[in-house]
Amino acid sequence: MKSKINSYWFTLPALVVMCVFFIYPIFLSFQMSFTDFAGVGVANDVGFKNYDRIFSRQRYFDAVTVTFSFSAIVVIIQNLIGLMFAALLYRMPAIRNFSRAALFTPAMMSFVIVGYVWQFIYSPFNGGLNAALEMLGMSSLIRPWLSDPSTALFAITAAHIWMFVGYSCAIFLAALPIFQTIFKRQVSSMVLPLGNDSGI
Repeated sequence: MKSKINSYWFTLPALVVMCVFFIYPIFLSFQMSFTDFAGVGVANDVGFKNYDRIFSRQRYFDAVTVTFSFSAIVVIIQNLIGLMFAALLYRMPAIRNFSRAALFTPAMMSFVIVGYVWQFIYSPFNGGLNAALEMLGMSSLIRPWLSDPSTALFAITAAHIWMFVGYSCAIFLAALPIFQTIFKRQVSSMVLPLGNDSGI
């Protein structure tokens, strides 16, 4: 009983941080959404005026659509690529640690640095991607990737996936031995009853 109480004391600092910096701001934001507070001055109660303004404009629904599209693309593609890399590296122990560190490096970089790198790659003025397409004789594909509505979403998701695919790979790679052990136990538990039924 005493050890259980001590374990709760160890979680107390994390709970305090979560309440102060995550849960409280959420409730405060919800409360402020019913006011006309603009960051400075007095907050006056306006009821549901802000929500009526949001739901009566098409821009809100367009933003929600783009957000869900971005989330779906990133979650599916990033995890599939991360799982693929994890499966390959699990079978190549000689280069596993080096490759895992190399893939994880972009996730440790600053968002500002990653933004500058990909801004240069997507730049319509001698950007790396357009220059490569021109060198390969595919000038018809050259375009302003970030300012073209048909490619902006995919360009941003590609940069996000490049940055965090190593993180997904590291998680899957750490879990693969556990899954393999569980799978072997399940197979062995199925084989033994079959063997007993056959008279072995």
